[in-house]
Amino acid sequence: MVESYVYRPLSAAHSLRILKIFGDSSPLSTLRCELFEVSLANNPGYEAISYTWGGQTPSQIILCEGKQLLVTKNCETALRKFRPAASNEYRFLWIDSICINQSTDWEVRKERRVQVGMMGQIYGEADQVLVWLGDGGDPAPQHSFARSVLNFTTVFEWLLKISEATAELAEKKHSNNLSQLLGEIDVSHVFVLIPWFKRLWVVQEVALSKKAVLVYGPVRISFKALLRARKVLQELASTNLRVNEVVAALANGFDIHDRASRCLDGVFSTSGPMAAELLAEARFSRTSLARDKVFAMYGLLTALNLDLPAPDYSKSEARIYWETTISIMKSSDNIDLLEQVHGLGGMPALVSWAPDWSSFKHAHVPAQGRQGSHLVSRFSNQISSRAEATIAHDHEGLGQPQDYIQWSQNVQPSDPFWRNVLESQPRQSTAILRVLQTPSRFALEGSTKATGMDGEAVLYATLLSRDWASTSGQRDEGSLRAWHSALLGNAAATPMPADDRHLDVSWMHGTMEHIRNTPQLSQLLDTPEFGIFEAISRSSKLRNQHDRVVACSSYQTLFRTHRGRLGMAPYTTQPGDEIAIFSGGRLPMVVRREGEGNHFRLITPAYVHGIMDGEAWPEDESTRQDFILL
Repeated sequence: MVESYVYRPLSAAHSLRILKIFGDSSPLSTLRCELFEVSLANNPGYEAISYTWGGQTPSQIILCEGKQLLVTKNCETALRKFRPAASNEYRFLWIDSICINQSTDWEVRKERRVQVGMMGQIYGEADQVLVWLGDGGDPAPQHSFARSVLNFTTVFEWLLKISEATAELAEKKHSNNLSQLLGEIDVSHVFVLIPWFKRLWVVQEVALSKKAVLVYGPVRISFKALLRARKVLQELASTNLRVNEVVAALANGFDIHDRASRCLDGVFSTSGPMAAELLAEARFSRTSLARDKVFAMYGLLTALNLDLPAPDYSKSEARIYWETTISIMKSSDNIDLLEQVHGLGGMPALVSWAPDWSSFKHAHVPAQGRQGSHLVSRFSNQISSRAEATIAHDHEGLGQPQDYIQWSQNVQPSDPFWRNVLESQPRQSTAILRVLQTPSRFALEGSTKATGMDGEAVLYATLLSRDWASTSGQRDEGSLRAWHSALLGNAAATPMPADDRHLDVSWMHGTMEHIRNTPQLSQLLDTPEFGIFEAISRSSKLRNQHDRVVACSSYQTLFRTHRGRLGMAPYTTQPGDEIAIFSGGRLPMVVRREGEGNHFRLITPAYVHGIMDGEAWPEDESTRQDFILL
């Protein structure tokens, strides 16, 4: 029986282990390697591997210094990919699951804490980072644009061609094949189905690298070239529907990587806003532990000069988030980070004013209103009532829990998601419509009490308060009124416009057609909801307004203050909560009184119609108050 490999403790605090893997002409032969200690200060030459563990446990045997070492299946496959093919060759690699001792022994855990804190440096000092995405044997996804089946290898070959074509365009060279390439295939599901693109640890691994290469099967693509291609396509997206679809698909895989790249390029002048932006985006990337929402970004955040305590897994998640919040606010010298607090997470013992980055639920802050800097804080008004239904979050009663994250990352889920919901729980599938109707009716009750304005105009301004185009005056009141009329069931007979050329690619139209063509869904044909959805689906203008409202109001509900003002905030808001304007804050905030004194819990930022430009701030300083957030 082969003896098990035993790790030797590192002799210096800032040393690391490098893996020397030996080549073999037989692809299936047992992996052989050695581990040896080096110092980053001595500029050791090595390549780092970025991959995902995939929740696997070590089960595969490799030989380290002639002794048995267990690794995960993903780790073994990645090492086979990068092992030299000749038996007289070797390669120096760094891979976390082997080069960091994974034992749970107390002394080893202290060593691992130091190694985790060094990971940003480790990836940054590597000659290159090899991003292993798969070996080319993954199942082929169905894609709708070309109406055919493609495997992932074909998709990555296509991405390589796209990066080359956009590089030619960026260099002002004539590129005939870009438009042809864009029409060839659909990549909408690829970045959702490949685990690497949804993991948070990998972000700093490529962001801090000198050079990163995506490797899928035989295809290799420069990571920076793909980011540049995405930027070129974004510039073309406003005038080309197909380009816009490709850009939207790339967003699923590269949004947070693009943000990390921009932060490192110095888009912001201080580290606080950069850290806040990255952690907000980190909600949508997965980690096994809540602590890792911060620790997985530690190397990147410290590279941005944010002063953070070293990773320490003995601390609670609540303490780690509290410390990180304090560090960001000190660095930025403002309280803008409080706008990420929505009360939508459920982390125990977390102070009310620290964002819960472990929750993928989030609510976009209002685009309207920037209060400016003030010296003190005061309370403006109290919430008297709120709509019973919550906009665009009741979908969580539909489908299976594993589908929720897909919804939160994409305003509308994929067609297969809806088809599963429709076929498994057809009567519940109309909930998304009801939660728009109920707040709408709530908003119009007594709507002119405080503002004297048209009630529908106030409703539209509130529903679209998170849409920058809408708040800058680009609101089509005519189509909004038509959408609202249809929503309330007053325009079920709306005719289909003859020039609606993009009807066949509408998610809503596709859902309607699926209902018509599926016998087990025939019960839905006679429901009021079907008639309303069909009326909206027939018009591109109505569909666009419907999608805008859903996108802006995710997880929100409408409320009314004692003074009659209409507002919108996440569903954690309750009657009796108060609207506060904070010193130095940009938005009204919802707070909840705790006990009899001046202690409050922060609930969420809010939109309150009519006070978003500082109208509620008093000239009389005696009315302003100091208070304590718990």
